[in-house]
Amino acid sequence: CSDKGIMVFTHMKQGHAGSEIIALAKKEKSDLIILGSHGKSNADRLLIGSVSTFVVTHSTATTMVVRS
Repeated sequence: CSDKGIMVFTHMKQGHAGSEIIALAKKEKSDLIILGSHGKSNADRLLIGSVSTFVVTHSTATTMVVRS
C-alpha cells in the first residue's frame, strides 16, 4: 500500500468485533472497510454469528468482504 501512497493503520480493540469495527470506522472517518471471511456454514452463522455479515448489514461505510 505504501508504494501506492495508500495509508493503512492497524488497531487492536476488545468487545463485540462487528460493533468495534463499525465504531472505529466512524471515528476514523474511513472510506472503506475490508474484512476477511472464512465461509462459515449457515449453521455456524446461526450459532456464533458472522462478523462480516454484521458489518455489511450495519455499517454506513463501503465494505468489501474477501473470501478465503
